[in-house]
Amino acid sequence: MSADSLKNKLSWKQTPNIVARRIRGEVLLVPIHSTSETLDSFFTLNPTAAEIWQALCEGRHLAEIAESLSDQYAVSVDDAEADILRLAAELEILGALERNQPKD
Repeated sequence: MSADSLKNKLSWKQTPNIVARRIRGEVLLVPIHSTSETLDSFFTLNPTAAEIWQALCEGRHLAEIAESLSDQYAVSVDDAEADILRLAAELEILGALERNQPKD
């Protein structure tokens, strides 16, 4: 399988470590911890990031999301993919997303 083919099959899922809520048009990501003392932050997603978050949590593949963003925002598919990968990496570091295992 080529690198491009593998990249296009990338997908993610929300981890149980985060609760997402839409409040007044914004998406908030709130880490879930065992005690309120360890709850020290939450994250707000801008509208585009919120759209990507939703698509990632639905298990949509990188290529599908990138095509949609490219059409919607008049950016190249390559730029859209780079933005999606950057956001997904940040959300993985935060513990909000984890990568699905690729299916053949």
